[in-house]
Amino acid sequence: MKTIVNSFTVSYQYPVHFTEGVFRIDNNLLKEILPSGSEACGRKILFVIDQGVHECHPRLTEEIKNYFYQASQKCAFLSF
Repeated sequence: MKTIVNSFTVSYQYPVHFTEGVFRIDNNLLKEILPSGSEACGRKILFVIDQGVHECHPRLTEEIKNYFYQASQKCAFLSF
């Protein structure tokens, strides 16, 4: 039986934002790019933190929790 080999390409564009201290309350980047108001209802954010990142930034999980608590974002925080 004859085999046919095909290929296809999927193009996808997305914005990449650069900042420092993204989880500082005075950094507005997340407030600007995350949906707010009625758009945010029912939405959840899942952060996946690589072990190497965690080892270099051991307080990162706590910083994320504090940011969303202080910013009064209506986001469910799932911690593993």
